[in-house]
Amino acid sequence: MMASNVNSALATVSTCHNCQQPGHISRYCPLSDRRLQASTSIAIVSAQTPLLTAPAANVGTAVQPYSGQYPSGGGWLGKRVSTLEEQIAKISIRHDVAEAKERALQEEAEKKKRIREEEERRQRDQQEREKYQAKMNRGMKEKLDKVVEAIKGKKSNENDKVARLKAEVERLKKSHNGASNSATVTQPGRESEELVRLRREQAEMKVAAEKRFASLEDVILALQKQCEEAENNAEVWRNEALHPRNKRGCVAIGQTPRTEARVRPRVTPTVAPNLARQVDPQLKGIVERHAAEVELLKDVRLKEVNAQKESEKEVERLKNEVARSQTKKKKTGGTNLKARLNDVVGPSTKKRKEKVVVSPVKLAVDKYAFVKNARRELRGLNKESIMAICEREGVTYTTLDLTKEDVVLKRAARAFGSDDGKTVVDVTDDGVVDSGTDVECDSATS
Repeated sequence: MMASNVNSALATVSTCHNCQQPGHISRYCPLSDRRLQASTSIAIVSAQTPLLTAPAANVGTAVQPYSGQYPSGGGWLGKRVSTLEEQIAKISIRHDVAEAKERALQEEAEKKKRIREEEERRQRDQQEREKYQAKMNRGMKEKLDKVVEAIKGKKSNENDKVARLKAEVERLKKSHNGASNSATVTQPGRESEELVRLRREQAEMKVAAEKRFASLEDVILALQKQCEEAENNAEVWRNEALHPRNKRGCVAIGQTPRTEARVRPRVTPTVAPNLARQVDPQLKGIVERHAAEVELLKDVRLKEVNAQKESEKEVERLKNEVARSQTKKKKTGGTNLKARLNDVVGPSTKKRKEKVVVSPVKLAVDKYAFVKNARRELRGLNKESIMAICEREGVTYTTLDLTKEDVVLKRAARAFGSDDGKTVVDVTDDGVVDSGTDVECDSATS
């Protein structure tokens, strides 16, 4: 009933509760709120100036002049709203304070919980550390007990051994005093037998070492031949691949591409060797004597191999000298009367034939072909092969290319003889022959 009366009053009067002017309500009143001046409320009120609402076109309003003062009185609704806002503000403040207290209590509880967990973790770590230290102490104590027992046992064994050795020395002294004469008679025979046995063993070891070295030399030679064949095949393949007239084009051989990314090296843990390992002096002495005998046999074998190589070089040198002396001998042929008669008759004879004379140019061409073939044979050989050839040929090794050239020249001189300044002939790759001196040509044609 009260609500219906209020609605009817608002509908009939329709005035503002703030300024008591008709045409608008207090929500859209352009003046400041009167309730803020009457009570000190801390409620949050929007400071934005509300927009003016124009009245409807069919409603006539009478605007009264504003006197600058609020009229006395006011409705009960405004007071009620102000009291409600004050109560809501107080409730909000109490709620915020309660939330802050609850948040502080929760943070304090969490902090205490973290501290308690940290303390428990420290205690647990300390207990584990104490257990580990106790375990380590027990292990070290057990090991030290074992070491002490071993040392004590070793000392007792050494004492027993010393006592036994002393007793053995006394027994030997007594036996030596009683049988000194018989020992002097039998000692030379035993020494001679031991010497014969040692010599026989040395001869057997020498024969076995020679057989082993011979088999190793055969294996090394076979491996060297296989390596040379593989290198020659690789050289032939490379020359064929790099040939400009190859149908598939030249092969570009460059550096293998590799990644620039940093890779962490993988480390494999290794176990440190046992440095406290005891070595038996008797076995060590046997090993050292065996190593000395092996070194001695190696030296003897090396001397024998060097002597054999020197003898082979001497035989090769003598063969070369014999071949050179045979090539230097001049062949004495018979007199060609027909050629001399043709020379006497002169150029008028129609049936004259050219003389067939061994020309130095042909010798130079043959020599050039021989040198070319020799260079082709030595082109693919490595340093070890060239050094072996130098030992056989008697050439001093300097560098790889110069040594190859020296070997080729020495072989050419061996096959064709040395040029004593008589004829110098250069044959190029195009077949052009250039002779430096014409001494032999003039002598052959004259």
